[in-house]
Amino acid sequence: MNMKRKLLSLAVLSTVGVAGTASAGFLSETGTGQVLIYPYYTVQNGFDTYINVTNTTGSPKAVKVRFREAKNSAEVLDFNLYLSPYDVWAGVITADGTDGARIKTADTSCTVPAIPTEGEPFRNLYYTGQAFGQTDDDNDDAEDDLNRVREGYVEIIEMGVPQHIDIDMTSATVYFDTAIKHTGTGASRKPGNCAAIVAAWDTAVGDGSDSIFTSLTNELSAPVGGLMGQGTLINVAQGTDYGYDPVVVESWASSDPDYRIDLGDYVGDDLHSFPGDLSPSIANGVPIAAVLMAASPVPTTIASGYGPSVPYGNASPGAQAMSAILMHSALMNTYNVEASLASGTDWVVTFPTKSEYVKADSADLPFNIREPFDNGNSVNGDTTGACQRTNLKIVDREEQEQSGSVNFSPRPRGSTFSLCWEANVLTFNNSNVLGSEKVNTNIPVPYNNGWVKLSWPVVTGAWVDDEWTANGGVTVDILQNLIMNGPSFVGLPAVGFAVQEYVNGNVGGSLSNYGGEWIHKYERELYMD
Repeated sequence: MNMKRKLLSLAVLSTVGVAGTASAGFLSETGTGQVLIYPYYTVQNGFDTYINVTNTTGSPKAVKVRFREAKNSAEVLDFNLYLSPYDVWAGVITADGTDGARIKTADTSCTVPAIPTEGEPFRNLYYTGQAFGQTDDDNDDAEDDLNRVREGYVEIIEMGVPQHIDIDMTSATVYFDTAIKHTGTGASRKPGNCAAIVAAWDTAVGDGSDSIFTSLTNELSAPVGGLMGQGTLINVAQGTDYGYDPVVVESWASSDPDYRIDLGDYVGDDLHSFPGDLSPSIANGVPIAAVLMAASPVPTTIASGYGPSVPYGNASPGAQAMSAILMHSALMNTYNVEASLASGTDWVVTFPTKSEYVKADSADLPFNIREPFDNGNSVNGDTTGACQRTNLKIVDREEQEQSGSVNFSPRPRGSTFSLCWEANVLTFNNSNVLGSEKVNTNIPVPYNNGWVKLSWPVVTGAWVDDEWTANGGVTVDILQNLIMNGPSFVGLPAVGFAVQEYVNGNVGGSLSNYGGEWIHKYERELYMD
């Protein structure tokens, strides 16, 4: 495979699609879409995380809501959510004792299963190998304790539009779409018959294969988008509130059956899965990504996933397309750690598709790692995770840069470090704004304020006998890109944001602490033939 390519830099903050690109996924520029990725939730250090999702359309929606822990993206809870037209569902992730977390809601929108008044605890079953269909060998080698569920991220995925179809197995007639729709007035307004939807999913064997939805066809039409959402990290004791928008992907699913991906253990329609299933995930979408090419005035549709099986065979075509949509060669943001302002900064950097390329392995290493991810400096699953070598450029507000070969004495330490988890919290000078305990990494900075650029090393060459040989004949173990049928996407599928706090304590009888949140800015690079 000849990998000599021309580097093309895309200085854009997002990728966009065009009207009529029905079978190509792209980052939404409108803030609404079919898939919402909330890069971080936490219940550490007194925080609660509030999330909501809004159906902006006049049709009901079937939605999968999934919570993943931060270390290895193991699912800790998911459920089906059925939204009425123009409906909003809201919930809060809060601490469950000293170790766990739970989701609570006062919302009346229909969920399957129903969420109890006291909330539903998150579970460590999946990463300990104790989930339905797993064995002890599926333990992911990281620690098993419940504390892992206290930090993570959230996926909300539209499965489709419920149709006017009878879902009652008795002589009664209950239509799917009308059962979802809210009726009544005021505080008593709620879905018409959520109990019937729960009963339709009822199963004796435990996997949904005997539910009524397995005997139905076309109970959902294809997803049409129109979901929007918000996430908020709130610490009442500290008086801080960090609100953020999720990353939104449009045209993730297609009505074209040629692009429907087999989800394996699904029931009913392609995307309408049993509430206890791991599908659909963000990796189950169409195998096509649409990105804005700098050399072209209009977005270009790029096929992905049907290329060489080596070294990219571990990830599904849908995972490769989603990775291409989220692929960035660098991310940038600011920081402030001024002691006079009692300020601190944390960054969230999340790799939503990493688990599709980094798999638990019973061989000599605890992980089997495929491009675009790196086997890095360490792959010790019980301590440091599958670590990703990362370049670090630190610049103050007056253009002084920490990296470089010429510097004053004493010189700062090297600027390369590793990000080891699916969702990572980077704290500056140990300010630890978010109080992360499981996935935090400190960045010591010599300047009170400035900006930082994270990037990932790139080499070019060719695969020879399953070894990567760089141009110049030097054998290396990494090509930081994702190969498509066309260009190579350089970097990693990374998203996230920065939070800053300013702590003034009690001023004149009022708590005077402040905080703000800023999304990361990105660079995008492609190698073109």
